[in-house]
Amino acid sequence: MEYIKYKSVKSPFIAVAWALGSVCNYSCSYCIPVLYDGKIKFPDYKPFLDFTDKLKEKYPGQKIQVTMYGGETTLWKDFKVFLKESAERDVFIRIVSNGSRSIEWWKSVAHKINHSIISFHPEYAKEDHITEVLKLFMPGRSQMSLMVPHDRFDEMLELGKRISENAKVFVIPKFLRKQFGNELYPYTEEQLETFKKYASGFGNKYLKEDEEFKHKGLILQKEDGELVRFRNARQLYLDDLNRWEGWKCWGGIESLFVDEAGEIFSGQCREGRIGNINEAGYVLPDEPIICGKDSCNCTQDILEAKKEKV
Repeated sequence: MEYIKYKSVKSPFIAVAWALGSVCNYSCSYCIPVLYDGKIKFPDYKPFLDFTDKLKEKYPGQKIQVTMYGGETTLWKDFKVFLKESAERDVFIRIVSNGSRSIEWWKSVAHKINHSIISFHPEYAKEDHITEVLKLFMPGRSQMSLMVPHDRFDEMLELGKRISENAKVFVIPKFLRKQFGNELYPYTEEQLETFKKYASGFGNKYLKEDEEFKHKGLILQKEDGELVRFRNARQLYLDDLNRWEGWKCWGGIESLFVDEAGEIFSGQCREGRIGNINEAGYVLPDEPIICGKDSCNCTQDILEAKKEKV
């Protein structure tokens, strides 16, 4: 039996993850300092907009989906003007945020964001505040990533279920990885089985299902040449099946990553460098790379970049 990535319909998006620096108002114990120490300041947005123009020229007819994360994206002084100019280019904007800005601030921007991923960090976040933030987004265009420490497991799951129903939002319980690597914190076997049970999250009925936003990629189990059942990305991780070293990967074509210095890579794993958005002359690839990583730990890379066994 083997596990493959299979796309029956080409994704409508070229997925780009953009790291905006390490300015953050949280310093969670399970996070890594490079994401909150403030040493990497927010970038100039104009070279990135030029980069999206180049992607649109390279892939005519496909929408560019940019996922912004930090640090804390909403602390960026140019956040609102970047949203405006991205909308003018018809670039689909997703943000990853801790949701900590005031309700009034969120009211001023929520309608301009195509999709939000609000992370609930239990060391700082307040249930009532996050619930009210999530209510501001268009139905089906937001979700919550629920950080679940092993020592607050049951408490966090119950909180996630409440927020899902009260805000009418899709919630994904997230296991925590040491130093963001492949090693998990010391969850019990029962807790790991619970993660598998809720791998598809709470409140799936609140996901938007129209064709424009429905995800087209599928992860399936292959047995005797037949594709037999769907495999969730988090299930793959928990079953230690997120390993495609030596396979062809379409990161760089379907899934790209731009780091805090403007370096462009094939996926968040940074396996293949393409160039830098601040320098002229970089060429977007036409061919897949060969994966050299022992494991694939980024959900976007798993979901967006097609993989094929060599």
